[in-house]
Amino acid sequence: MACNPGEFIEQWKAAVAAHDHGAIAALVSDSVVFHSPAVYTPVTEKPYVLHLFGFVDEAIQGFTYIDEYTKSDGAALVFRGSIDGLTIEGVDFFTLDEENKIVEMKVMLRPLNAAAALAQFVKGRFESLAAGKA
Repeated sequence: MACNPGEFIEQWKAAVAAHDHGAIAALVSDSVVFHSPAVYTPVTEKPYVLHLFGFVDEAIQGFTYIDEYTKSDGAALVFRGSIDGLTIEGVDFFTLDEENKIVEMKVMLRPLNAAAALAQFVKGRFESLAAGKA
């Protein structure tokens, strides 16, 4: 079975818009590799990737996808929102497996001050998680 990027985009956008973390988790492969601007090394453990998604969902207000692109084994979704009063824009790049699950995801963000605010927020949440407070 080949992946279907168009179907994936519909499912992903619906799950993100509904803040449905269960539906998001169902679209992520157990062998995911996540490249985040908020974390310096790729994240390869699905539970940590899902925590990152939750932290970003909490941090970015008014998150909306504004454009999309597909290729045979993936997609790119352009988004906009705000964090701490700063406009943040970015692109999520997805590589999908034959089950339409994310096997690799890369995120690019701009501008730098908004990306730094998001990185600081995520760092704080991971520190709380490690301390057993999240």
